[in-house]
Amino acid sequence: MNKSLFFKSLCFGLALSLVLAAPCITIYTYNPFCFSFTLAYLGIALTILSLSCCFAVCALRLAANNWPHIRKVEFLIVVVCALVWLQGGIFATILPTMPIEADFGDGLFFLSFMQVLAFAFVIGGMVYFRRFIQKHIMRVLLFVILCHLVTIGVSIHQFYPRYPYNKVFSNCFEENNKYTFGAGENVLLIVVDCLGSELFKEELKKYPELEELFKDFTCLEGMRSPLPRTMAAIPAMLTGMTFKYGIEELGCELYPKYILQAFLENQTLMHHLKAEGFRCEGYQFMPNIALATETCFDNAIPRLKHRASDVIMFQVWCQRMMPYFMHSIVSFKWDAKKMFVNEVNTGRIRNMNLKYDQAMNQRLVKEFLIGRTEKAFKYYHLQGAHVALSTNEFLEDCEDTDKYRQLRGSLMILENLFFLLKENNLYDNATIVVTGDHTEYYQPEVATLVKAPGTVKDNMDFDDTSYVLADMPGIIQKLRGK
Repeated sequence: MNKSLFFKSLCFGLALSLVLAAPCITIYTYNPFCFSFTLAYLGIALTILSLSCCFAVCALRLAANNWPHIRKVEFLIVVVCALVWLQGGIFATILPTMPIEADFGDGLFFLSFMQVLAFAFVIGGMVYFRRFIQKHIMRVLLFVILCHLVTIGVSIHQFYPRYPYNKVFSNCFEENNKYTFGAGENVLLIVVDCLGSELFKEELKKYPELEELFKDFTCLEGMRSPLPRTMAAIPAMLTGMTFKYGIEELGCELYPKYILQAFLENQTLMHHLKAEGFRCEGYQFMPNIALATETCFDNAIPRLKHRASDVIMFQVWCQRMMPYFMHSIVSFKWDAKKMFVNEVNTGRIRNMNLKYDQAMNQRLVKEFLIGRTEKAFKYYHLQGAHVALSTNEFLEDCEDTDKYRQLRGSLMILENLFFLLKENNLYDNATIVVTGDHTEYYQPEVATLVKAPGTVKDNMDFDDTSYVLADMPGIIQKLRGK
């Protein structure tokens, strides 16, 4: 085989595979804590995929070497590389990530028009200089390859945080006993995503029957989420430690350091309850907002796979590489059913293709059980009014739903839970907290409803004492008389 021809064919494959794979490195290094896998795992996966793509293109190029139109195909590959590079490396960086965030010109139509114009300009320029490009095609390919290797290296060097992955990602939560409750005392912390105080008040007006559901509860009107993001709110309410930085720092090394300190070097709510003989279990809504450490959670098990994070990476990559006009054509949107799931080794098969809250409700009704453990703590997380809005007040798939209807559907899970607890004589002795982590607009004013053991009332009452979510461990212990 002609070595120069093989090298040339290999460069075509390598250039195309790098322009496709490099954005994954950028996505990961900017958002490492949104995924359960390490950079090494991603690197191995991308290497396998890139080499497969590279050798496939190389083999096709070698096989078609004597084809009369091979030079046109080579030029076409270079054009594709340029357009993919333009989209994944420039447009996806300087323009809004999500089409719904477009807020200038005529929104999505304007962006689509400008991108088509830019693509046309690039294609036109390359066609005009096609003879020069074809004459120096090896230099062009090597330039593309070198630029992307440098980009990958810089991304890893500048943005990839250094922290002990083995402590953060080695465990996950299993779901075999998700709906198995203590035979005596239960402490339930139930987070309803986006349950803001104003939204809750509006929900009560739209659905008056909720007054009866929460009649034994007290609404803490003064509750605030200091940093109204799920990644900061959940650790704060479980550990009592607040993330003392801003939203920007949630994506940097400061956040995993905070998680490790909050769950490993601090007396959490779970530590206090386990000292009393409680079995403590957590079931998070999205990866890496609660550290699956055995000292805190009894359902922490060694991690075996990264399926949910793989799906997240693929969806984000598709979105990043998809021009705006294609968003319009294919009606691209996030599938929260797949994106916001806990990375677990069990339970996923039983969830089947149901959306998150649909699976929660169905499994609760089917799997509710009183276990052998006398005392149990459970942290649950419901989707609530969080986007994507896709279910109605009956937890049915619904395209024209709104935040009120979807939230009402989530609260139906609480109706079923309270009914089952009462039917099995567990409700009266249970300590129950239902709280938001932030509002639907990511504001700090959240609704928090609390019920102490033995509380029986005719109507829900209100308490305007100022609290923050990091006060939650103390609030729960006070409700229990500790």
